[in-house]
Amino acid sequence: QRLLVVPVGFADNLTRTKSASIQLYMDQSDQASASLAGIVTAATTSYAAHLYGASTPNTVSVQQQSIITRNVRYIDFFIPGVIGMTLLTSGVFGAVNVNGRYRELKIIKKLATTPLSKLEWILGMVGYQMIIATISIVVILFFGWAIFGVTVAIDIYTVGLVVAAGLLFPGIGMVLANFVKEAEGADAAANAITFPMMFLSGTFWPRETLPDILKVIANFMPLTYINDGLRDSMIYLLPSQAVTNTIIALGLAVFFIVLGSLLMNWKEE
Repeated sequence: QRLLVVPVGFADNLTRTKSASIQLYMDQSDQASASLAGIVTAATTSYAAHLYGASTPNTVSVQQQSIITRNVRYIDFFIPGVIGMTLLTSGVFGAVNVNGRYRELKIIKKLATTPLSKLEWILGMVGYQMIIATISIVVILFFGWAIFGVTVAIDIYTVGLVVAAGLLFPGIGMVLANFVKEAEGADAAANAITFPMMFLSGTFWPRETLPDILKVIANFMPLTYINDGLRDSMIYLLPSQAVTNTIIALGLAVFFIVLGSLLMNWKEE
C-alpha cells in the first residue's frame, strides 16, 4: 500500500530550475512507512548530489501523502483486531468446550433420541456463540471510545462481517470438537488452532511486517479475512474490499458448518 509518483517533466525541472518534487503515498498506520520515507528522502538527496555535486543543497523534495482519508492511530488499527480475536476465541473455545463437556456427560449420545438434527444442533450452538460475541464487541467498542477516543464506522458491512465471523469460528470449533474426546483436551486443541491465527492474521501488527513465508501462511487463515474486512469497513471505509472479505468468510463458514454436521456422530461413545 505504497506509491511513489514522479511527475511528468521531473528531469527537465531539475535541469532548468534545479528543484523538483515527488509524491510518496503511504498508509500511515503501517509501521514500516516511517522507515520507507527516510529511505526515499535519502535516495533523492543522493540523486540531487550526483547531478549537481555534493556542495549543492538537496533540490528534490518528497511530499508525503496519506492514502487514507483519516489519521489512523495504532489503537484505531488495534481495536478491529481485538474484535476479530474475540470472535475467534469465543467461537472456537465455546464450541469445543461445550461439545467436549457434553460428550463426556453422554449428552451428545442422548441427542440421537430427539428430533433435533445435527445441522440444527450446530446452528443452535453457532447462534448462542454469536450472541456472546456481540455482547463482547459492544463492550470492546465502548471502552475503546471511553478510554482512547476510538470512533469507528458501524454499517451494514461491519454487521455482515460480524455475522460471517459468528458463523465461521463456531463452525471451526464444531469441526475440531469431533476430534476431542475429553473435556480436558478441549482447551489444548482450541489453543493449537487459535494462537497461530491470532499472531499471524494481523491482529496485533500489520501482516506486511511478517517474513514472506508467514505472509503466505496468513493468507490461508480465516481470521485474516475477518481482521482485514473489519478494518476496511470500520477504519479505512473501503466497502468493496469489506464485501470481498465477507464473501470469503461466509464461504468458509458454510464449508465448516456443513463439514461439522457430517463429521458429528450422535451415537459416539
